[in-house]
This record gives sequence, C-alpha cells and structure tokens, in this order.
Amino acid sequence: MEQMGVKIQDAIRLKKLYPEFLAGFDMAFHEDVGNPLDFYQNQLLNASAQGLKFFFHAGETDWHGTIIDDNLMDAVLLNATRIGHGTALNGRPYLVDLIRERGIGVEVNPISSQVLKLSSADMRTHPTIPFVREGFPMIISCDDAGALGTNSLSYDWYMAFMAMAGERADIRFLKQLALNSIKYSAMCEEEKQKNLKRWQKKWNEFLKRVLIEFRIPVVNG
Repeated sequence: MEQMGVKIQDAIRLKKLYPEFLAGFDMAFHEDVGNPLDFYQNQLLNASAQGLKFFFHAGETDWHGTIIDDNLMDAVLLNATRIGHGTALNGRPYLVDLIRERGIGVEVNPISSQVLKLSSADMRTHPTIPFVREGFPMIISCDDAGALGTNSLSYDWYMAFMAMAGERADIRFLKQLALNSIKYSAMCEEEKQKNLKRWQKKWNEFLKRVLIEFRIPVVNG
C-alpha cells in the first residue's frame, strides 16, 4: 500500500506541474493476484478530490463471480473517466446501466483480448459485442501500446468493424467510434469542442473525396 500511495502522490504532483501533459492515473496489474481497487480507496479518493482523473484497467478477465467484479464496481464508484477492457461487464446489466448513466467510456481492445485470451480466436464472440449494438459509451483502443509494441490503432478498428460490429454495420459505426474517442477523452470540454470541429471538417472532406472518387450520387432531402 505504501508503494502505491507514493505513486498516487507522484501522479498528483505531476498533474499539478504538467496539467496538459498528464491525462490521469491507471493501475494496470493482474487483477486476480493484486490488491483490489478498494484497498487503496483512501488514497484514490484523495487524488480524485485534487482533480486527478482515473483510467482504470478493470474487469479484465473471462471469469465470473470473482473479486475482479468488485473492481468494476469500484472503478464506477470512483468516477473513472474510462475503464480499460471491461470484458467482465457481460452479464452485469446493473453496471452497464450505471456506466452509461455516468458517461464512463469503456476501452475495448480487440487484438489485445485475443493475445491475453480474454476472448476466443473468433472475434465475433467477443464478450463486449452485446454493447456494440446498444449505443454503449465504447472506445476502440490497442491496450498498452508500449508494453505490447503496438504501432497502429488501425488494426483494432479493422477487427472491431469486420468482426464485432455486425453484418449490417456501415460507415456510421466508424463515425460513432471516432466521436466517442473525443467525447470520452481526457480533454477538457473546451478542448473537446475545438477538436470536434476540427474532426468534423476532416470528416466532411473525407466524405467528399469518397463521393467524387467512386462517383456516388448525392441525394438531397
């Protein structure tokens, strides 16, 4: 606990020194062998009171009825900005509703889930698929890029679209994922609005290029 307390204090200090550089604090570890989030609740509540945002890895398992379930609940109660993985959410509608109500983004990591064996080799059976079709606050991520040597997010987006989105999914699915990436980011509201306008401009330019290149007629009305 003492070592983790030092790290949390370091995060608070760095956030004050470099508010635009440090997004927040995460605790990435083997949830089934490490201490649960509530073990550090006093330090975390103190950090939250000082403006530190949380991006917890939680529910990163394919087991059910374990202490990891509590990590998901604690992440929500600690008002995490985002939750990494959340594969254990499947079958817990009360948490799903609470996460949607509080606007907490859940990072789904398609390829990492396969590598860590949190899902089967068939991505169409990924445990978060039921949320894809329900307007859930979901973001596609590549997990720990530094540790896994990931050099592009495009692969995860491809897997999400081809295997998880459903047969009838189209470009609107990709658009929503992009919007979610901004909406559930660590940026302040002013930054979100600024980047949303920038993104919308690029999106419109992209659509225009596609329409011209493939000679797609524009239907008004």
